[in-house]
Amino acid sequence: MRTVVILMALAIAGCSAKTTTTGATGDAVVGLGQDATATADAGGDGAGADVAPVKCVGPNDVHVCDTTGECASGMYCDQCSKTCKASRNVCDPCTIDDECAGAENGSICIPYDKGGTFCGQACLGDAGCPKAFTCKAVAGSASMQCVPKNGSCAPGSGLCKTDAACPFQFICNPDYGACVKGCTDDLSCPQPEGAPTVCSLGHCVTPCTGDPDCAPISTDAKCVAQHCKIPGGCLTSAECDTSAKPHCLLTTHMCVAGCVDDGECHDAGLKCVNGQCAVKGCTMNFECSFGLVCNAGTGQCETPTLPYCGKCDDQDQNVTACGGKPAICQASQDAAGNKLGPYCYLPCSTDPTGQCPEGYGCQDVKDQNGAVTGQVCFRQCQYQPQTTTP
Repeated sequence: MRTVVILMALAIAGCSAKTTTTGATGDAVVGLGQDATATADAGGDGAGADVAPVKCVGPNDVHVCDTTGECASGMYCDQCSKTCKASRNVCDPCTIDDECAGAENGSICIPYDKGGTFCGQACLGDAGCPKAFTCKAVAGSASMQCVPKNGSCAPGSGLCKTDAACPFQFICNPDYGACVKGCTDDLSCPQPEGAPTVCSLGHCVTPCTGDPDCAPISTDAKCVAQHCKIPGGCLTSAECDTSAKPHCLLTTHMCVAGCVDDGECHDAGLKCVNGQCAVKGCTMNFECSFGLVCNAGTGQCETPTLPYCGKCDDQDQNVTACGGKPAICQASQDAAGNKLGPYCYLPCSTDPTGQCPEGYGCQDVKDQNGAVTGQVCFRQCQYQPQTTTP
């Protein structure tokens, strides 16, 4: 039986889908976020067979490196440009493990249920992680990884140094280096006998006796009735003058007359409705959590009905478990040669909300002659999305 070679070009690693890149790293395996080849029955059958690494050609045929081993310490070989680039640190965006600092020692590119894929850092315990991180096991990885204690690496997810970096009603917990829910009233604060605390601007503190007591929380705060308050400030709209300034602006904790447009809500997930900020819902897949798609009709993020990264039989030429052709069922292997999967790689959608679920990238499928035969939604399927709560 005549065979063809399926090449998966890593468009999501920064290669344009319009380039002629076709490649693989030295350990390349489809399903690990690395390019690989697989034989399949002629005629574009979706089921794959043997996996073997191939080289990819970068723009203008520049060949500075072929493998990360050819790069200096602290760098990796970018398979799109064939050039050495600086390795990415923990919580930096990534597509494949090789991009992450310490990949040779077990650091991996981790998917997060709150969205995005970011570098981890191999560790043995919390002592080996930055202050805002904890050492945890990650499904699919042989090494424990440093992951943020607040559960997300995404911009605006809550990593902070001061309260000003946190969302509405959250404060910066210096022990975590992350935004955590602040108190809203005195009853939510500890009340030890002889030393009660009160809720001041989201912090449980000793009742203030003067403005200087409030300076550690905010230099703008004043001591009012033993509580630190910012003049005109608020935690909820209930604290605002409902006739003149009815709206508590979420990012400044100040009472305002209300919103006029969505921008005044200072949050991509909010919109201005009748002068008030309200939940917007989604319009695009990237606004959803990991693995979800946006239903533009309802504005809700939903679990797709198709088996993205589902298990399948790579000997089934009809690709039944993946919903049939043009889906692809592809097995892969890790650096040690262990088989991973096989997994379903489904065609990219033409839906205007996005081609793939959040956390996946749309990449080319090419034949052995370099001709594009289709596009599939791709991620490193052996890793389960990481979730952490502070």
